[in-house]
Amino acid sequence: MSEYKEYNERSEYKKMNTNQKLDWIFDWTDSLMREGRFGEIDRVLETMMPEYHEIDELLGWLTATLPAKSKLPSRKQFYSDVEGALKAKGLWEPGLLKGLE
Repeated sequence: MSEYKEYNERSEYKKMNTNQKLDWIFDWTDSLMREGRFGEIDRVLETMMPEYHEIDELLGWLTATLPAKSKLPSRKQFYSDVEGALKAKGLWEPGLLKGLE
């Protein structure tokens, strides 16, 4: 089980406020990117279900992974899934994901 999945399933993550979740997302992805562990990040993006996450978390994932997008094949689909989830939730705003492609 990946560190992300273990952490996400623990009650501590669910109790975190948005800022704490964002800190964890950025710290985790940054650490793995520095270690060259892009496959782990990619697996998270591949399996994450955007409809179950807050908008700020989704934007955090897209922002945190942007520097490594060429090494994350699942990111393009994740981006599309995020866009679809935001539209389905009625949270879509033109330009919301601009620059995060």
